[in-house]
Amino acid sequence: MKVSSPKFKPRFIGPYRISEVLNPVSFRLTLPASFSIHNVFHRSLLRRYVAPVVPSVDPPAPVLVEGELEYIVEKILDSRISRRKLQYLVKWKGYGQEDNSWVFASDVHAADLVRAFHLAHPGRPGGSACYIGFSCLLEALGRRGSTSVPLVGCRRSEEKQSAEDRQLKAKVVNEELYRKTFEEIVRSLDKLENDCIPSATLSQREFSFKDVKYMQLQVQTFTIHNDGQVACQYEFISKLDERSYSKQWLRANPSKGFLTPGSKAQIELELFVNNQTAARLNSGEEKLEDILILHLDRGKDFFLSVSGDYLYSSFGSSIQMLCYMREPIRDMSANKIRELAHMPLQMKDDFVGAEKPLDVPKELCMMVDHLYRNASLQEDLFQQPGLRSEFEAIRDYLDTGFPESIRIL
Repeated sequence: MKVSSPKFKPRFIGPYRISEVLNPVSFRLTLPASFSIHNVFHRSLLRRYVAPVVPSVDPPAPVLVEGELEYIVEKILDSRISRRKLQYLVKWKGYGQEDNSWVFASDVHAADLVRAFHLAHPGRPGGSACYIGFSCLLEALGRRGSTSVPLVGCRRSEEKQSAEDRQLKAKVVNEELYRKTFEEIVRSLDKLENDCIPSATLSQREFSFKDVKYMQLQVQTFTIHNDGQVACQYEFISKLDERSYSKQWLRANPSKGFLTPGSKAQIELELFVNNQTAARLNSGEEKLEDILILHLDRGKDFFLSVSGDYLYSSFGSSIQMLCYMREPIRDMSANKIRELAHMPLQMKDDFVGAEKPLDVPKELCMMVDHLYRNASLQEDLFQQPGLRSEFEAIRDYLDTGFPESIRIL
């Protein structure tokens, strides 16, 4: 009896009438004509049949197909891929919903019911080219491995059949040809299954951003190509115990999409340091390092490595930290910057240390001095919004100490 696992095989089948008591421990049973087994059993193999309290219809007995007992398939309910193999959820004829079970496709000999299921549910696993190939190969197995009728499915029509219709004819099987055909089918099904798994390639998996500055966007791109036989859906997914798929300073555009076979899509990785992340980068609590996970639905995951070199900036630094910096932040070592960033907040009168901090950060003095010298040359200075290029010039001026980098306002 073909089932998904030996433990699902029934311990006893029947009931069957005792036609003769041969001795105290041996009994002859009246079995269906389709059973090609001896009809005499030891009493240890028998159990007394107890009729149910509520009258019910006995479920149909299994039929014998190629030396195996097989139950009749009434309907295919669902399909799935388990352990890289196709399975069907089978409703057995004459049995309740509680007896529905998952059966490997190779053990389901009900091509019409399988075809009807996939026509009604084309998106379920095993449909399309995979099912067509499976059906054709099963028919080939019946033709090439047998000198009699094709494979007999374990199904019945919904019409009532007579006892004569349920009789099965014996088949003469060429064992060697049957084995070769079966191996060929297994290889073909494995190939079809692999062809139905989404597949893609990436043009690049490692990304390094150079000279990352505060509030200055950097973008790198890569291409994802669907080189498989089926359409695929991709999406960046978050890592374990993380809410977002990336850190705050990194974003993928688009973060998900759909590709037909042979098509390509370009994805941009955008790196941008703002007020929320600059302070953590200055203090060393965070680095420009991240791993992105690009997931293919029903396929594999790709891991993308992203790193960058951050140029420390006075933006994102506390006033106390700026008061302790005697030189431009770009000229200071990373250890010194982290030391100042972790310095506890102190009141001016409670200062303790070898070097007294400035009363006002030099960066504020530099900006006020520049405005004092050049503000009179600019009309409506505070009534017009600033430009991105002007902000970048001011940032570089404060971080490097070179006045040549700033333009006259």
